[in-house]
Amino acid sequence: MMRNIGLILLALACAAPAVAQQSQEITLDGRRYRFEWRLVPIVAAPAAPTALTATLAQGQVRLAWQDNAGDETGFAIHRRGADGLWALIATTPAGVAIYTDSEAQQGASYTYRVRAVNAFDASDWSNEVTAGPVASAPAEHPSVASYE
Repeated sequence: MMRNIGLILLALACAAPAVAQQSQEITLDGRRYRFEWRLVPIVAAPAAPTALTATLAQGQVRLAWQDNAGDETGFAIHRRGADGLWALIATTPAGVAIYTDSEAQQGASYTYRVRAVNAFDASDWSNEVTAGPVASAPAEHPSVASYE
């Protein structure tokens, strides 16, 4: 008869990205026990972005930051409005360190922060920047037709 005697978790750093699984059966005092374990790589969080800036232009807020990670899968952009609550407003792919918030409301001020993410973890937050109040976008100019 095989009995489950519990679970022991060990965090072992290993360089290989593959998961290694092992098992061992032993008999102790006439009882059989089976031990199973897995070695999984421990992956560190990506480095945090820095130097976040916000520029107001044409009723939008343009964000830019320094990408300090080489192992991110993207960036998460969060915005805080007048209600004081942070909300995820967008994600960008790896290596893309700019974003334009075209959903910013006229007359409102917003605070932004960004962090790098990968499949395992997220970085610390970037610095926070405040932009606003957002001005309205300029009126569209009518199209100009060219004739030959």
